Amino acid sequence: MAKYLNEEFATSSDAVSEIKIGKERLRARDFPTAETRQFVRRFLDPTKFAHLRDWAGKITYLVVPSTSGANTVPAVFARELQKTYGGEIVERWAYPVNVTRMALKGGMNKLREGPRYMADEPALGRIGQGQRLVLVDDVVTTGASTRALREILAAHGLQVEAVVSLGQSELRKTNQRDIDRIVEKLEDPGSREAVTAVLSGQLKHAANYIERELTNGSAKIRLEVRAYFAAEYQRLRSLGFAHAGAAIGIAGGVEGPEGAQRRPDAAAEIPAGIPAEGGRLRRGDDRPQGAASIAETAAETLVAIHERLKERWAQASAKDRAGLLKESDAVVRELGGPDLTGVPLRVAAKQFVQGLSSREDLLQRTAAHQVATAKRNELNRGKKRTSQSAGHER
Repeated sequence: MAKYLNEEFATSSDAVSEIKIGKERLRARDFPTAETRQFVRRFLDPTKFAHLRDWAGKITYLVVPSTSGANTVPAVFARELQKTYGGEIVERWAYPVNVTRMALKGGMNKLREGPRYMADEPALGRIGQGQRLVLVDDVVTTGASTRALREILAAHGLQVEAVVSLGQSELRKTNQRDIDRIVEKLEDPGSREAVTAVLSGQLKHAANYIERELTNGSAKIRLEVRAYFAAEYQRLRSLGFAHAGAAIGIAGGVEGPEGAQRRPDAAAEIPAGIPAEGGRLRRGDDRPQGAASIAETAAETLVAIHERLKERWAQASAKDRAGLLKESDAVVRELGGPDLTGVPLRVAAKQFVQGLSSREDLLQRTAAHQVATAKRNELNRGKKRTSQSAGHER
């Protein structure tokens, strides 16, 4: 059983490659309901999740959101678990900010553009008191998605008790030897504190991936990875997920979202929309309600980023100014969504950085774009449901 259960992670199979191949075949067919259910049952062994029986009547399955909005495997998996162990299922409680699936990102892009989500406040507000929260995913590799989602939940005072998946190749956590190897490959002993803080409590596969990038990479890659650890360490510290004085070893007072969630005061606020930047979601009675409010939160975040770009504009050289505009464009594009509102938003963002448009205009355009994106996603889901229903009738 240890092969399939380790602390909060539990999985049904280690046939990760086979599951990924099967999932891509389903994706090519738009995840037909019957075939997806058959696929899940092929890899599902309910006995691997027998520990859920201890929480009978108290389980809430939180389905990990799909980046494309099309993948229904986690939802089907949750329904199969519900049949055996009972509980409630909550879908669409968070929305991905990234528009590109992690599986399609290669090399350093997986570090530069990790999974990012926004919470759906009303959905989280409907979770009952005393529920045991279980994240449900199809495949867990580095654990980056579940970690990002845990941060969102911790910001709302919600604690994940377990992460379950159809497939997971590695359940072990990072250890001191992993930290030592990465610091050695970074060729920067001063990075140990940040590396320890970032990787503490993470799955070993996350460390393996970074170590592989460093082994196969150049001096430029080393610099990028150093910058990643430095930035991620600062972000975790701002969330209360890492102590300012991280010890040399893992056991020296550093904790990730898994541990921090167990503290009642953990993560009172977290970055919303685009992490590692200024916007915040807060707990309490003033939490946003509905798609429009979620959009406003993301708008505040994007404006905060662009205010910092604007501060750098006046003193920047012509070359640096081109870089600032490129950075602005990349931030806006990461929101995804329809070009009808996305193109004007990119223009307004660049003009704001140059001092040619107002903060209010940028806020309004960002909020409008987010609302349009949410409506388009809902329309696409409706079309998919209609198409599947028509297929069943035939």
